[in-house]
Amino acid sequence: RIPSQESVDVVSENDNSVTAKFTHILQKDAFLVFRALCKLSMKPLPDGTPDPKSHELRSKILSLHLLLSILQNAGPVFRNNEMFITAIKQYLCVALSKNGVSSVPEVFELSLAIFLALLQNFKVHLKKQIEVFFKEIFMNILETSSSSFEHKWMVIQALTRICGDAQ
Repeated sequence: RIPSQESVDVVSENDNSVTAKFTHILQKDAFLVFRALCKLSMKPLPDGTPDPKSHELRSKILSLHLLLSILQNAGPVFRNNEMFITAIKQYLCVALSKNGVSSVPEVFELSLAIFLALLQNFKVHLKKQIEVFFKEIFMNILETSSSSFEHKWMVIQALTRICGDAQ
């Protein structure tokens, strides 16, 4: 195949399968890696307090670290290409909604860091999703008495950083 003709099947927002065209094989590879990391980060953890050395928790934390690195170092193609923006909406936002309510402090902290990176680099494209995160995750954690002090403190620190950025 010619690199400019690379394509991949993607599920669109209305669950229809569409074929995404990428101008270069590297874009296709980046998309597939990004999607795989999002899916890996969504794998459920065993019930109860997970063992810090368990394969499930370690793979979730690794995938979240790699997703954070991708977002923090995203170039102009990733930040502006519609397929990558759609992938963020479809895969990463779903992963954040699952991991943003995790009782595991490291998973929750990484989810907050990813959310802050999304705000910094992608807020123009994600206004609806940002609103949902604020209402459904952040405010819920702050208002719920069953949320741990550590989780509430991390949310307050994240909100302080958001308010400190005068954009």
